[in-house]
Amino acid sequence: MNKATKNKGNKNKATKSKVTRILWIVCPIVLACLAVLLVVVYRTSPATPPPSGNSSGPADRVDVVYFHRTQRCVKCIYAEEETNYTLKTYFGNELASGKLTFQVINIDDKANADIVEKYGAYGSQLFINTVKDGTDHIEHVTDIWLVIGDDEAFVEIVKSKIEKSLNGET
Repeated sequence: MNKATKNKGNKNKATKSKVTRILWIVCPIVLACLAVLLVVVYRTSPATPPPSGNSSGPADRVDVVYFHRTQRCVKCIYAEEETNYTLKTYFGNELASGKLTFQVINIDDKANADIVEKYGAYGSQLFINTVKDGTDHIEHVTDIWLVIGDDEAFVEIVKSKIEKSLNGET
């Protein structure tokens, strides 16, 4: 092997090494950007109408809707059970009269596609829809996930949000 061939081989190795280093830097950045984009896209669903505070007085009806996937974890089951407990314990009369409703919806079931789209649901989520004058005022209740396992705090969050909705405070 002559000197020119040897230098050419070393040059190719150096170029490959630079490309590899660049890829090790660029790939994680691109992946991080894609992850952020996915979070933003799925967190801001255009299907969820913004809450409107321009009508006053009590709600015509309040719909509490809990969405889940077919495969469920302990936290998701807990959220459904504690929501159900809160409704039955504190809002039995409202449930009986139809002023308050509770639905549990599997988002993986194609039969539920319309309601999943209406709420913009994509996983285990709790929504409270205050219906006033035939208009939906949908609120995505996210703070329950911060208190999973703390029965008292969970119940208080759900209870206070439903009380506000029943009073027409959207």
